[in-house]
Amino acid sequence: MYQWAVSRKWGRPRIAALRNDLRHYTVVPFDDELAWQWAVVSSIKGKPIEPGDAWVAATALRHGLPLVTHNRRHFQHIPALQVISESP
Repeated sequence: MYQWAVSRKWGRPRIAALRNDLRHYTVVPFDDELAWQWAVVSSIKGKPIEPGDAWVAATALRHGLPLVTHNRRHFQHIPALQVISESP
């Protein structure tokens, strides 16, 4: 999220608002098990996945959480991943 703000040259007030809003969310830390889960998700044969989507899926799997998305098709091929979406 920060990279988006920097690359689009958000001003200080808008960045401060973003940082303030993000205080209300939990940031899940990176660990070795998450890295391994990412490797597994990224290596599913015949189903290429963007690295960022793989991180999101791996994080959900690592922590036993459902993944909420509007892009079900990006994740529906990942075993054991619970996907919540209104999209078909």
